[in-house]
Amino acid sequence: MLFRSVVNNTFVNDLGSGRFIYAQANTNVVKVINNIFYGNGDVVNQPAELKTNLTGTDPKFVNPGEYDYHLSSKSPAIDAGSDPGVAGDFALKPVAHYIHPMKAQKRITIRKIDIGAYEYMIVRNRVARMK
Repeated sequence: MLFRSVVNNTFVNDLGSGRFIYAQANTNVVKVINNIFYGNGDVVNQPAELKTNLTGTDPKFVNPGEYDYHLSSKSPAIDAGSDPGVAGDFALKPVAHYIHPMKAQKRITIRKIDIGAYEYMIVRNRVARMK
């Protein structure tokens, strides 16, 4: 069985329409878990397991006009995620954040996992260190 999992991502579409995820026709199981879909468009092109995603709701990013898609303190995505489980023998819970350019930062979950690419607590710590 071919598994495809899309877990804890932040998708942004500034166009009027489109599709966020295109799965191959021979994919038997598509798991779409803990993602933010911001903007207009269909989530996926075929039936999928959709679980604790944020779509059609303002995720309250820090500053989307400047492409800062970290969660603000008012985001409905904070602590709203669920355990994504496994695909085969591979654990799907994220362990790092992407930091430009091509670096990663450990992803720490304090209470319940957040929806999207970033955990809120990491942002709060970063801001606190800058003050």
